[in-house]
Amino acid sequence: MPYSSELYMHELDRKAFNALNAFPKLVRLRELYLANTDEKAQKIELMSTAIRVSENQFPEIYRLLPPICEKLDIPIPELYYSKSKELNAYSTGNTYPMICITSRLVNELPSEMLGSVLAHECGHIACKHFLYHSIALSLINGIENSYLSQIPGMQDILDTTLMRALLVWYRCSELSADRAAILCENNSDRYIDLMLRLNGYKNVNRDEFLKQAVDLNEFVNDSRSNKFIQMMLTKDYTHPLLATRVYECHAWSESQQFSDILSGTYTLQKFKKEQEKSEEQEVISADVPVEVKTDDLDAINAKLNEINIQLEESTVNADKLDYAIAVGSGILSGIIDSVYVGDVSIKDNDIKLSQDTVDKFVHKYAESKGLNHESPGATIRALEDNFKVMQDNIWKGADISISSQNHHLADLAHHPTPMGLFCAIIVRFLKVGVFVNRDGEWHFLLTETSAKDIIGTLVPVVIAGILNWIVAVAEKNFEDAEGEIPRPIKALIHLAASAPVLIEVAKCADNWFGHLVSDMGGSKNTAGQGMGIPGIFLSLLYEISAIPGLNKSGLPEYLNNPESVKSVK
Repeated sequence: MPYSSELYMHELDRKAFNALNAFPKLVRLRELYLANTDEKAQKIELMSTAIRVSENQFPEIYRLLPPICEKLDIPIPELYYSKSKELNAYSTGNTYPMICITSRLVNELPSEMLGSVLAHECGHIACKHFLYHSIALSLINGIENSYLSQIPGMQDILDTTLMRALLVWYRCSELSADRAAILCENNSDRYIDLMLRLNGYKNVNRDEFLKQAVDLNEFVNDSRSNKFIQMMLTKDYTHPLLATRVYECHAWSESQQFSDILSGTYTLQKFKKEQEKSEEQEVISADVPVEVKTDDLDAINAKLNEINIQLEESTVNADKLDYAIAVGSGILSGIIDSVYVGDVSIKDNDIKLSQDTVDKFVHKYAESKGLNHESPGATIRALEDNFKVMQDNIWKGADISISSQNHHLADLAHHPTPMGLFCAIIVRFLKVGVFVNRDGEWHFLLTETSAKDIIGTLVPVVIAGILNWIVAVAEKNFEDAEGEIPRPIKALIHLAASAPVLIEVAKCADNWFGHLVSDMGGSKNTAGQGMGIPGIFLSLLYEISAIPGLNKSGLPEYLNNPESVKSVK
């Protein structure tokens, strides 16, 4: 009796399968593409470099394949024998699937174990893993050719995130293929021996290793931290670890589902009915009448109250802001300790980086931008010319109590903080500088703007708006015809559509940072002796002091006093 892949597919593998299957047109398009390009290329390569196995070529190997394919209800794929020192086998292709086994695998494994290897690869074919893995890979590769790749660091972040999600799927798909092999063997014993053999363990007591695998599973599930550690250990692996696979295989072979599949009582029709029932069923809250004696109820309430008190005493009541401040302080302290150890001095009640450290940093940054010159003055001049800001001198003549001594502190866009970056973005897109003077008064000054600047700002915003509108219309049309699109896919699509604005924001951030670096070194005429930029702690404190209510407390005036708090260069 043949076994449908839907009956034995691993639960996590099935979820990934269903997620991509929500886009049938995309799946069909990818299927046609593979059949006419990749699969043909792989067939040509295997026929050119390997030996095709048949009834007349390595017949002792070929005879293992038809019974497996009959059990798993798939056509017999082409089988190839490749000369290699690797102990390996793999399946490829979707419309015209193929399996390749290496010479070392054939030479080192007895025929019954070689049959288990073929059953595992046939499990991949039955579950259509090649098709769905190729779709996921194309999503990752598509980022390289999108607007997102132009945003500094964005490609690395998305590639890493998607690749690790894909690897989770790969590991789950291996468990599905393991189940297919176990079904062909009617138990897990031989397949567990195969996995031990492939990992280099020939003379191992299977039962003892099973106990070890069970102990590992209990240890990992004993706490969240253990689960997290295991996840971090395996995040970059394509296959589950040996003991995990052994446990999963043994546990599933002992399950009722496995027994029912073998006996024929768990059929595809029964599986589909269960799925339909699961989809239709809703979670219902119902009052269940229970007769409880008053004395018992009082005792239960007293015990619950005692537990609540204990929980309250042991609960950390820190909110997100507390955690953010703690983590931020730790990271900042770590950076200072590891990067600038020996370069920070405390003198005259002031904490500052040594001028030599600042000069080195400015030199290295300018060098990374191709702007380095022999003299510090020339280097800073090049930085100033390449990283100009529109609000730099608009405070002059505005009569808002800002002077050359405190203008970098008063101009929030000159702060090396998230607020500083936010204000720099306001300057870039709204052409407005944000200032807070020594009296705590807020001032918003328009910058000198040309028509070219306005057009340069509006164009990417308009383009992003049009792209998002087109995407929204396409999404609605697709959902009306095919069903709801998963939220992560929607978010990724709109992120790509917003790329023109994101690129401008990235350029703004780069210009903001470059200008701060030039100010760190001073000015082109007074290299190493300029005002510099406000330190991170001073900037944060000044931003807090500018909050309405606190800005009238005298704190801004105090922070503007150079005898009270000095700038950190």
